[in-house]
Amino acid sequence: MATKTVEPRRISNVNGNDIPYRAMTNVSALTPGASGVATWGSSNPGSSYQNAIAGKNGSRRCPSRIDCTNYQAELPANARVTAIGVQYHYDKVSYSSETAYPDIRSPTIDLLGVNVGAKTGNAPPRATASNKTFSVSWTGLNLKGSDVNKTDFGVAFKLPCNRNDDPGYIRMSYLRVVITYVAENYIPTITSSPQSAVYGNKFTATFKIKESNKAIPSANVSAQITIPSGLQIVRVISVNGSFNSSNKTWTAKTSNYSATLQLELSTISNSTGAKNLKITIGSNSSQKTITILPITYSCSATISGNTLEIPSNNPDEAQTLYLNLNFGKNSPIDFYTSINININIPDSLQISDSNISSKIVGGVYTIQANNTNNGWINNKNTLTIPLIGVTEGEYDITISSPNITGSYTFHVIVTMPEPTSGLYYGAFQLPQFSYDNMIDGETYVFGCFAKYNGNNIINGAKNLKIVCLNGDSVSWSEKVTSVDTWEFLEIEFEYNSMFSVEIQMYGDYLDYGNGTPLFSNFILMEKSYYNDKYQTPALFLEPLENLLETSEEESSLMFEPPEKISSTEHYLSDFNLTPLKEAHNIKIQGLAVEIDVDFEQETGVTVGLGTKGEKKYFYESSSNVSPETYHLTFGGKYENWTIPFKDLPEFLNNVELVLQLDDDHELDNPCEIKINNISLVIYYSEDIATQCGFSIDDIHCKYFNINWLNNKLPEGAEWDVNLLKIDGGDGAEATRANIKDKSIELEIEFEEDNFKDLQNLKDYVIDYFTPLRDRLNKPIPKKLVFDHQDDRYYSYILNNTIDLESTGGSLKGSVELVIPDGLSRSLNLVRSEDVGNVKSLSKVEPVVELILGANPDKKPVVVKEAYTGQKVILTGRDLGQLSVSEPDLNRLASGTRIRIDSENLVVSYKENEEWKLLPIENIDLSSTFFIIQNDFDFKSESEYCTINEVSYYTKH
Repeated sequence: MATKTVEPRRISNVNGNDIPYRAMTNVSALTPGASGVATWGSSNPGSSYQNAIAGKNGSRRCPSRIDCTNYQAELPANARVTAIGVQYHYDKVSYSSETAYPDIRSPTIDLLGVNVGAKTGNAPPRATASNKTFSVSWTGLNLKGSDVNKTDFGVAFKLPCNRNDDPGYIRMSYLRVVITYVAENYIPTITSSPQSAVYGNKFTATFKIKESNKAIPSANVSAQITIPSGLQIVRVISVNGSFNSSNKTWTAKTSNYSATLQLELSTISNSTGAKNLKITIGSNSSQKTITILPITYSCSATISGNTLEIPSNNPDEAQTLYLNLNFGKNSPIDFYTSINININIPDSLQISDSNISSKIVGGVYTIQANNTNNGWINNKNTLTIPLIGVTEGEYDITISSPNITGSYTFHVIVTMPEPTSGLYYGAFQLPQFSYDNMIDGETYVFGCFAKYNGNNIINGAKNLKIVCLNGDSVSWSEKVTSVDTWEFLEIEFEYNSMFSVEIQMYGDYLDYGNGTPLFSNFILMEKSYYNDKYQTPALFLEPLENLLETSEEESSLMFEPPEKISSTEHYLSDFNLTPLKEAHNIKIQGLAVEIDVDFEQETGVTVGLGTKGEKKYFYESSSNVSPETYHLTFGGKYENWTIPFKDLPEFLNNVELVLQLDDDHELDNPCEIKINNISLVIYYSEDIATQCGFSIDDIHCKYFNINWLNNKLPEGAEWDVNLLKIDGGDGAEATRANIKDKSIELEIEFEEDNFKDLQNLKDYVIDYFTPLRDRLNKPIPKKLVFDHQDDRYYSYILNNTIDLESTGGSLKGSVELVIPDGLSRSLNLVRSEDVGNVKSLSKVEPVVELILGANPDKKPVVVKEAYTGQKVILTGRDLGQLSVSEPDLNRLASGTRIRIDSENLVVSYKENEEWKLLPIENIDLSSTFFIIQNDFDFKSESEYCTINEVSYYTKH
């Protein structure tokens, strides 16, 4: 569900049948960004209260009905509106102690443009009442976004007549509409049958979209299908809607929130490997990898024997048997692409040729294409693998491949003499963990993961554990209790700086070739922090090398309840940035991290980018990744992860990626997570240094491919001056001078390689120029700086919309930027004391900084400019009505710095070296903030604060 609060742009008085009536005045106060109040009646009633809401016997006792329309909700047209609320703030006012309040009862409130029935609202309270905010709501609605987007949608607000003889008037601050709606969100998925294909074979790809929010059950939507090279469409099997085979556009017709497209595809010769089908709808996409297998070749396999003897602790005496793969000489072995042979060799056997063992990754031997010998492995077309025994027992070796015909199994028997025994241990001291950070007398925890790796342990390393030697003190961990399972071991010890600390990995004895002790993930930390943060052993991915893009295998991680924790942080660095470094005059335009995933259950993923060696990262998170998700993308083009664009090149020189998986859903059953193909995508473009440009809020236009074609700058200021003629003098004196608004018209052009990216870039460009809005829905001006005038800036807001039109592969148009003060400004503030002189051609809106003093009685803080009488009054609120976390003037300590920003009409206070906004309720309504010209003199009218500094921008 989403909500949107909107205010009317059009308000009209409607006489109705209740005559006489009193029309509402100053209705524009109810429109967005306006200040003041609208009134029925007047605060200055005139003689005989002729400008008031009259008493019951008067001629104007009935307040006019008002119709508020054109709320400009701008919801998605197909959004489902479930509820509409009307919020209003008003009260009634009497004129003096001699007249009582008028008696006006509850209003009738109706929604215009939709037939939902009228509601009865709350009668206007007295001006002295504490609560003046009311609302009515309509729930259980079934409207569309298009129903509330219409200009005639709105609110009819009608008050009954005054029921007593006392005149008065009614003030209204706002009349808002709060719309609750559900927007449509289409999630695409792809499945295929079968999962892989061989040349000439056909397979079925099923593309499905499902509207996850259930906003609208049936709609026409457009999805783009991507068919990679190497695949072609044979026919359309079935489709909800229609499919254009030329441009691969699917116009989907949803029913019960979903639609399906089935295509029959076939492979094209000489194109093998992973092919990625893709479906994109709106900003959502899904990708499916189809593996195209090459033609199979004939092959036979033999083994030189089936019995091995393990010598006593001497690998040089190891017996060897040979596994041979023989490819038929008459087979068409052209190997124009790689082929994979699955060779399952148990851990109890070892390949004695390191050149061959290094090429077997995850049990797969890859034969690469070779233009010199057409891929022949040797001149006899044979691959020979020498094997020796490691652990006694009986084992099977299996050989298979989708690239060769047939599969093979060989039974091998390994024997060994009676073992000898002896003490086994390995030791290291702790300078790696920095003694300098350890405190005498503090208790520390050393921990690591340990595993005994072996399939048939008869006399393996017993009592495998870790021990800490700390002077005369010895601490032991629990021992490893099983085989082939990672277990977490930990030791507590009290640090004594007079002794060195030694950690031993200890076992009673270790028989050669009959298993391997493994240790991983060493930690050393102070005990209280360990108990607070890391009491449960951290989870880790293995093997990490399969996270690399070059690997076809996956790293896996198992969440096993009841841990219900996050995984350890996994770091990736040393990215190959050579192509980027060899390029010249470039601008980095965005960063993305892409990951292929296979999750059994819903999981969270967090990705961060940072500088290697520094623990400061810029994070993006996905807290709900479903099992149907196959490819994740964090960031993207024109996205800078909150790192300033200009700092991205230096940041990438030593970039590091951190990955963490989160069990956000408190799984009850074990869940396996598989990940591979982690890549850092860098978007950049060439920067022609000779071209001029501009920056907005310190971000240069070139980062968004914007070419500055031309512009119209304001030339000087236009002054609206009143002159006073002085009798007997020889001239006139200027009594008032105001600067008129000026504007800058920028002509721009930007381009992208394809239409979709161009439309995405258009959204970024519009956001780039468009100011944000503050809490009162007032635009916050942006700063425009031209390259050729980099010591000054223009503070602007947008005039209407940005006009852009398509010209081939680009968008071109103009942007009109309104400069409210008509002048440029210095980038640096002019700083002065509380008494000074404006060093500018025009009026300025200063920033006044003050320091709070002790204020035990919680009285208002008043700052006044002596020459003009302008004031800002700050008051506290009733602390009994506030939560502990809410900021308030009465909660600020003595010595707190307060900053009054006259231009943006906000007040801030400094806390922990950060400026935070003071609530608007702390600013008295009578505050005028400050506009000054020539001399100024700021004074504190209370003993509870002192003026610290006055500053402003010079204007030319």
